[in-house]
Amino acid sequence: MTTYSSFQSLGSHWIALHVAPKAIIQFIGGAFFGTFPILVSPWRANSYFDRVPLVSYHFLLKNLLKAGYSIALIPYLLTVNHWSMARQLLAEQQQLPSKLLKVAETLGYPTRVYQNPGDYFWVGHSLGCEYITLLRFLSRKSQPSENPELLNPLLGIENQPALLMAPCFQPPAWLKLYKKPTQALARQLLVETAQRAPTAMLSFNQDFTAGNLVERTGDVYWIHQQLVHNSADGLFIHREIPGNHYRPLGYDTGGQASAWRCAIAIWSTMSLIV
Repeated sequence: MTTYSSFQSLGSHWIALHVAPKAIIQFIGGAFFGTFPILVSPWRANSYFDRVPLVSYHFLLKNLLKAGYSIALIPYLLTVNHWSMARQLLAEQQQLPSKLLKVAETLGYPTRVYQNPGDYFWVGHSLGCEYITLLRFLSRKSQPSENPELLNPLLGIENQPALLMAPCFQPPAWLKLYKKPTQALARQLLVETAQRAPTAMLSFNQDFTAGNLVERTGDVYWIHQQLVHNSADGLFIHREIPGNHYRPLGYDTGGQASAWRCAIAIWSTMSLIV
């Protein structure tokens, strides 16, 4: 098992366990950053290179860990067939609770929370929000016959709450003809899954990638307009805070402080949907 800072590898996941967690955050990041969630700083000396790698969402996840959550960081491969990748992720999720339980037992931490599907929830950023949508859809009990890629229901994923940060389903123009599912279908699936499980959204007022409410653009504005009237229990929680698309990574002008404020917005919003 490899360890990086607060995180350690666990199969295909990277995890960080809180000593007494409120819940477990299953986190899926955006393209590139979510694909390679463990990044090593290239400007460090070789001796330091192996010992102190950086996590793409390190500042954000570190603060969520401090706030009392265990973290399971879920990487994925860049591909235009998101259906195929989502099926692989869903199969891997089958092993996650039992693996977390074993790690918690080894560390002498409380284990009850890891055995309850209701204590798991999702946080995604950008493209990661589409994968959360696909995972919740694929785990449904009723499986449309026209969709042969669906799997059996698994771990109550379809009912687990989700917080979507700057959801972005639109591929680059040169990939638009090849991406599966299409942006339109991904949007439709999000509305459908949000009718079955609590779903919240966090957006950024200077986000010109996923869009924002100020300018009424992008997936963010479309999703907001739909979920206001089509969410589980008729309740859709949304907050739009200052920042750009990369604020969850601390890559805007605020750095670590920006990521910390983003973390506060996340756990305060999650407290309303969990």
